[in-house]
Amino acid sequence: MSSGKFFRRPAVLLALALCSVGGLVTLMGHLATGPQVTQKRVQLSNGEESEAYPSISPDGKRIAYSARESSKVSAFHVFVRELPSGKPQQLTKGEGSDIAPVWSPDGGTLAFLRVEDENTQCIVIPADGGTERKLAELGPAADSGQPLPAVSWNADGKSLVVVQSGEKQSPGLAILTVGSGKLQRITNPAEGSEGDSTPVVSPSGSSIAFVRHTQNEGADIFLCDATGAGLRRLTFDDRGIRGIAWSRDGQDLLYSGHRVGGWRLWRVPAYGGSPRDLVISGKQAYYPAIGRNRLAYTDSPTVSAIWRATLSTADSVEERPLIRSAGREVNAMWSPDGTKIAGVSDQTGSDEIFVSDAAGRNRVQVTQLKGPRISRLR
Repeated sequence: MSSGKFFRRPAVLLALALCSVGGLVTLMGHLATGPQVTQKRVQLSNGEESEAYPSISPDGKRIAYSARESSKVSAFHVFVRELPSGKPQQLTKGEGSDIAPVWSPDGGTLAFLRVEDENTQCIVIPADGGTERKLAELGPAADSGQPLPAVSWNADGKSLVVVQSGEKQSPGLAILTVGSGKLQRITNPAEGSEGDSTPVVSPSGSSIAFVRHTQNEGADIFLCDATGAGLRRLTFDDRGIRGIAWSRDGQDLLYSGHRVGGWRLWRVPAYGGSPRDLVISGKQAYYPAIGRNRLAYTDSPTVSAIWRATLSTADSVEERPLIRSAGREVNAMWSPDGTKIAGVSDQTGSDEIFVSDAAGRNRVQVTQLKGPRISRLR
């Protein structure tokens, strides 16, 4: 989405931000193979804050997630609350953005990715609140504008699978020992790949699903065993992916994929096969998390917005959203005379160029490309 840091205030006149309205939604029903029951979609939050990266506790009673104020381009922090309608408890503070918390197998600890100054760390904190502890430095952020999940617990609770990167090394998976902080690299993407992200350990602990990225925002899901061996490819779309979750029986994977006109949730057998659309989740669904007969995910009726900020040397910056839509808003730019704004939106189901006046009104679609992604405007 945005090419700038989403946890800083914008420093340019036109800036992009992540969605200012977000929610956590739950589905009731069987998420394993077998007979299906009626599925019910229930809104868990009112969208007063931008919320994402949900994770359901092992006992199914609580949910952890990352949230920030919806009116600001500020840092994400970790929150926990009881399901379905408990009061949120904020666990983290500070300048860095705390991304995608995940519960330890015993439910007592949360691990998450901290992104600060374009570097990443793995942090753990008691799930009831308390003193946090840094386990390891994980290297430069692959995308500080929109970090992807990078931490998953192994079944024994003594180690994590994380994403590690270096200045001359693409992001890959590594095993992080909780007690010692030791890192052991287990995947090394081939030359030309943009690296790995989003590790998710299977319920049995024998397999790891993850996303391997290609150029132009493409990606697919791969599987390997707990040591990184036995690599195999599960999907063949080369389309964007935001979040993976295992079914509780370990037979299926759910993921958010940008295919067929939106960011939908898809279900694919872990042994291979064609993905099936989870229709009830809608077209703007991200970061699925499975609990006991529940599926939580981020629902975003407004995927992104174009914001306007006044350039100033003062600490405070006046900022407000100019353009919102039911799609992804990127690559905003002023016309030379400052009277118009051009940008790329996928609100029609594919990337198209739109032009509005300087106030964000009277917006007109000026292309009919119907397919290819637009990387930038000039």
